Amino acid sequence: MNKVIQTNSKELSAFCTAYFDLLGIISLLQSNGNQKYSAVPIHSIGKDICLILYQINKDIFNSSYKLNTEIKKIRHKVKLSSSNNQKMHEEILEFHVQKYGDDVNNLGFYLGDGSLKGSTLYPTYLFYDTTLFKSENINNAIFSFFRNVGETSIQFLLHISNLTEGRLPFTVPASIVLADNQRFIEKDIHHTSLFTGDRKTDSFITRLLLIQQELVTCEWLKTNVISERKLNMRNSGYILLRLLSMKIDQVMDNLENIKRFLPEHYSEVNAKSSGRLECILEAYRMSISEECRVLRNLLHYDVNGINFYGFLAQRTGRNENYINLMVDKIVLDFVTPLSDMLSDYFNIVNLKSMGDLEMILNRLKNMLS
Repeated sequence: MNKVIQTNSKELSAFCTAYFDLLGIISLLQSNGNQKYSAVPIHSIGKDICLILYQINKDIFNSSYKLNTEIKKIRHKVKLSSSNNQKMHEEILEFHVQKYGDDVNNLGFYLGDGSLKGSTLYPTYLFYDTTLFKSENINNAIFSFFRNVGETSIQFLLHISNLTEGRLPFTVPASIVLADNQRFIEKDIHHTSLFTGDRKTDSFITRLLLIQQELVTCEWLKTNVISERKLNMRNSGYILLRLLSMKIDQVMDNLENIKRFLPEHYSEVNAKSSGRLECILEAYRMSISEECRVLRNLLHYDVNGINFYGFLAQRTGRNENYINLMVDKIVLDFVTPLSDMLSDYFNIVNLKSMGDLEMILNRLKNMLS
């Protein structure tokens, strides 16, 4: 716990990676309370933060910190295409029906300018098997959890600063300045307006909704995190590319998995988008797929090898515009077209919601039966 790294040690690359990861996530976590951030991005970003903290504790601190047990659970959910998807997706939907009832609108969606931005399914996916969803006040429990995550991040930052004898100075970064604090429009529907009852189809729908929230979070990050015209390793460019590369690789892996194992469902979405889905995937394969895979695989903090910070230093040394180019390529060429396509596919804005009178009558009918 008290080991100090030596000057020019190979460990320094791993420590720098963890240090700048922590600076970035602490800055993001301080935005909790913003209307848009708290509704959609916090959950997707929080998943990645849990993974980062887990890896720092494991790789750098030799698991010497006893982390919140929920961090360990959530970090396992980084792969959207895991083999137990169908069972998990059934449990997510069952939770909504049991919690809100089958006689009322029981699924919530967030809309912006008519486009789908997120749903209540994502936080359920993240937390339904944790103690947080057993709390009487789930929102307060989630807020307290992220406050604990923030405290742990600051503790880790101080530890790394001490290990480097202050060469990586301890400083708590300011919160990012967000573009606006306007709420998303909320729309509730009954689950049967979207889900069919077919296990494979419902699992497919859930996966696409989770993907959409990842994509919207990427767009939110680009809109809100960029504070400088030229991005580099010492400003917001570092954490922006760190998170975007993790997310786009996860999303594309998931879509490729759907194409392989649910070909009929994939073909339906592709046909409805006039072939755009396949064009986007093919363009990704032919351009930045391998680069993003390399970036994502640098999640670990290797005290004897290459790390994200060192890799980024090499890339920006060859091309000072590397971060700007990668960020624009990821978001403008892939994230935004995919997000627009999925929003059109679901067309949530035009799905029917139960009216208040209908829900009251349904509830009375169930109480009397």
